[in-house]
Amino acid sequence: MWKPSFTLSKAARRVALWSAVLIGAGAVLAGCGSFRREKRAEWRDQAEVACIKSGRVREGQYVKISKAIDGPGVCGANYPMKVAALATPVAPEMAQNGNLILTSGNMMLTSITPTATLSCPMVSSVDDWLAGEVQAAAMTWFGQPVIELVTFGSFACRPMNHRAGARLSEHSFANAIDVKAFRLADGRSVSIVKGWRGAADEQGFLREVTHGACKHFTTVLAPGSDALHYDHLHMDMARHSARGDRRVCRPKVEMPAPPAGVPSEPLMAQQSPLIKPAPGIAAPRPRGGMETYPDADPVLSDGETEDLGSEPNFNGKHFDVTGSVTNPNDPPVLKQRPGPPRRKP
Repeated sequence: MWKPSFTLSKAARRVALWSAVLIGAGAVLAGCGSFRREKRAEWRDQAEVACIKSGRVREGQYVKISKAIDGPGVCGANYPMKVAALATPVAPEMAQNGNLILTSGNMMLTSITPTATLSCPMVSSVDDWLAGEVQAAAMTWFGQPVIELVTFGSFACRPMNHRAGARLSEHSFANAIDVKAFRLADGRSVSIVKGWRGAADEQGFLREVTHGACKHFTTVLAPGSDALHYDHLHMDMARHSARGDRRVCRPKVEMPAPPAGVPSEPLMAQQSPLIKPAPGIAAPRPRGGMETYPDADPVLSDGETEDLGSEPNFNGKHFDVTGSVTNPNDPPVLKQRPGPPRRKP
């Protein structure tokens, strides 16, 4: 039987080979394109837009909207904000205190180091917490304000607790911050790792600010929540339910009784001559007793407790990517110069 023979020329074989390569490359790019088309949960974008439109956070010298962070994967935020410092209202008498950096209108600046990359809702919550509970607690326990918030970081595209293959952390969406320590006007540093079981005034201060954080953030994890949070305070704005009205606060921290000689009513509620409440911020509740949160879940798994069921699975290849590229438009780093240490009476 006659069989037809068909032989490609050298040039034809070369064309066929390159065609196969191009087809394969196109398939790979198409696969990458499908990965890039994965989107973050809609509520994240909606929360960012609503916050910016509300005017709760405004750009200034130390708060600036940065370029959108898009990836890797679904990590990022549409309107991330670089925050080097936040302003707290203070009484005019404080303008004579050389230990503080004041802006116009008697607003005291509290540094955030390193400069944080946060979503608008997170900036708003941190601002309210600092202006309210943190400064009130500092005046109660130390008689001076906090001038610097020292953190372990904010935005970082990684799985929860750095475990490859785990669900994405809220840090991946600029929706979380880890607080390491608070620095006072006289230079004293109150760290989580030493102060949580340290001096009585440090214990009282740290428990008061942790208790207050549960009013502003949907997730608060402090020492005692699990083995990984022994040295910092994790706070985020994760959505733990469809309506976003469920809070997770671990461990349950009671509002500490004030030190001897301090009235039971919060200083901010008394219109203290040192620290005055910011407009629209409710004064803390009277001390003593434990405030309950009906939507909080007391039985939770270890690590960051986040309900990210609507997020695509993280591929685990980029969990070491942290921060975003700096640019000339980032806010300047604010270096505080604390005064001499206060002498104990």
